[in-house]
Amino acid sequence: DEFGVNTNEWVATEVVNFSLDYTLPQLPELTFGFAGKWQSATKNKTAAVKQASYVLVNTFARWSVSESLSIQANIDNITDEKYITSLNSVGFYGAPINGSINVTYSF
Repeated sequence: DEFGVNTNEWVATEVVNFSLDYTLPQLPELTFGFAGKWQSATKNKTAAVKQASYVLVNTFARWSVSESLSIQANIDNITDEKYITSLNSVGFYGAPINGSINVTYSF
């Protein structure tokens, strides 16, 4: 607010997003990578629920089968971090470790 008081304490004041991917020179159709974020601590309005700072890390492997077809496997929250995504009035836990496979066809 105008007095420098954080009136939205349930929103992280600091967030760092990061990502890195690598394509193998010997196999240019294969790409591996990871991405994630670090978030500063938050608390709800009454300070009854607090969330310490945390890091989420996701990883993937993508195979470009052809110019128009790719298959990607993802693992999200690989460290199975237990975290709360929102702390406005109530808290909601974020997703635990999980995976997915995506098939993309472009034409």
